[in-house]
Amino acid sequence: MEDVISLSENDLKALSGSQRLKIIRSIAHKPKTPSDIAVELRKSTPTIIEHLNLLMLNGFVVKLSASDRKYVFYTLSEKGKSIFERSKKITIIFPMAIVLILISVAMIFSNLIQQPSNTVASASPISGAQSSQQGFITDYLGSLVSVAMLAAGVITFVFYLTLRRKLSAAV
Repeated sequence: MEDVISLSENDLKALSGSQRLKIIRSIAHKPKTPSDIAVELRKSTPTIIEHLNLLMLNGFVVKLSASDRKYVFYTLSEKGKSIFERSKKITIIFPMAIVLILISVAMIFSNLIQQPSNTVASASPISGAQSSQQGFITDYLGSLVSVAMLAAGVITFVFYLTLRRKLSAAV
């Protein structure tokens, strides 16, 4: 069963800014101070704090501060993590689909260009027929594997497009 994220109009507004999405990506890996984020994104610290406050107000970011700490750190909330994790899964699927398609196309061309493997001359007509049959089976299986990999790559790519459309519709 799929997890459904329900977003309000205010949530959508909070996520619509490209700087806020960059901030979410920045603090997804580890908590950071507004100054650290500002240096990383080449923005002023007050601008970053303004974006963080809006993200915090909508529940995407939480503030980590202790009474003995000099600095205040920000990190993703559970709601923010769920959005980041979904986009991360999609970015893994895309290269996998491309690699499958490229390898399968290379295998298909290799099978087409390759000379028949039954060119070995044999003294016995029976052993020549057997080697010819084995060469045909090997070539056929190689082509079948190539086509199966191509189909898997295309299916994976279609799956990627479907997930991407669902994610953009949800956000």
